[in-house]
Amino acid sequence: MPFSNPEQTTTNLSAQVPPGWSLMGFSDPRSDGVNLYRVPQPISEIRFSTPRPRYVSFSYQLYSPQQPVQASVELDGQSLGQFTFPAGKFVTVLPSGFVGAGQHVLYFEQRCAAVCLINQYHAGVKLITAPPVRQNVGLGAVRWTLDSMKSPFSAVGLSLPQFDGGNFFRSLNQLTPATFTLPSSFQASDLRTFSVSDVGAYRLRWKMDNGQALPVRTERTGAFWPKSQLTEQSLPLVGRPAGALRVQVECAAGGTACLPVRLYWTELTSLNPGPGLLGAGSGQFSWPKLAGSMLLLLVFLAVFALLLRPGRSTR
Repeated sequence: MPFSNPEQTTTNLSAQVPPGWSLMGFSDPRSDGVNLYRVPQPISEIRFSTPRPRYVSFSYQLYSPQQPVQASVELDGQSLGQFTFPAGKFVTVLPSGFVGAGQHVLYFEQRCAAVCLINQYHAGVKLITAPPVRQNVGLGAVRWTLDSMKSPFSAVGLSLPQFDGGNFFRSLNQLTPATFTLPSSFQASDLRTFSVSDVGAYRLRWKMDNGQALPVRTERTGAFWPKSQLTEQSLPLVGRPAGALRVQVECAAGGTACLPVRLYWTELTSLNPGPGLLGAGSGQFSWPKLAGSMLLLLVFLAVFALLLRPGRSTR
């Protein structure tokens, strides 16, 4: 199970602002007698920087005693979600996303239906080492990580990457199939993932983009996989046409009884022949290129043979 327990640091913004960080649109820290909080304006920002790619997880609560609070969060202009905080209740949200090295901005909007007092509790930012996009794992073999920044191996229909304190994962939250896009110019050889549902038995059905069912290798026996047990699946893809993959959840109890299903360590291994007889840089096998390469080789051999012929002696 790769990339477990990555390095992480937490910055608590409830009491102070550390060097290199700035808050705009927040009051100074206040106390309700038990916890510290800040009063945010309708629009507020947190600015920070990172020396390397990081996964950013922001933790906070918005509290208003008599009205629900509607809020939205963006990271460098990309939406991290919209949230509703019920009136008079403390609910924690964790909007998160990947960033590269450099300066970054968390942007917040918060409002009630009418004028209201909003308190922000337990504000903190966790910076976590981002998984590598790709790793070379053999001669011409590359492993792509789904839960990484700007990976060409991507998915639509899964949640954004999430972090459970030790590992990254994505959730299947609906019965509609999720679609995986494979890197172009590479021959996919294997997809591997570990899945778990904490609420019900389930199974995952995998298909090619053309609807062809894909066999799944797994250590579990039986039609459905038991809840609360991490199950590994491996899909052999060698020799199959390039394209997208689709996965759909089926719950043993029917309906959505097993949702959500979490996918951990989802990785794709692919092969790229690279420059040479088979690919000539394209990563694809080509009979004309192979024939041309063989002809060129024969020419070289013929020239080499002529050079090695013994010369005639002269008297």
